Amino acid sequence: MTAVRPTAWQWDLRARLAQLGGVAGLIGLGVFSVAGVLVGAAVSAAVMLALFATSVVLALRVGRASDLERAAGYSTIFDFPGFELRDGRTLQVLRTADVAPEQPGRRSLLRGMLQSIRLPRER
Repeated sequence: MTAVRPTAWQWDLRARLAQLGGVAGLIGLGVFSVAGVLVGAAVSAAVMLALFATSVVLALRVGRASDLERAAGYSTIFDFPGFELRDGRTLQVLRTADVAPEQPGRRSLLRGMLQSIRLPRER
């Protein structure tokens, strides 16, 4: 079984960061429009459109990587029965295919990031 790199999780993270940047561009567009700064509004609109278009392209890559992962028998963003669940960065097995998922469906990107930054517990 070959590992898919970049993983679907990594593509998903990039797409969401592009969407976040697009929202920042939208906010900038509103601020510059209210302030009457035409050049700032135009730049914000261009940045917003470019980042939203980028997020669409990245979302297509998420789908392609997810299909490759499924063909390899695992997933980094979906937790379904019959497939291994792996960490999106390290590809470490989080749940084997023979164990039923606790909450089937799409994994939360933020929750997955927080779980992978486990701090040692003090006793």
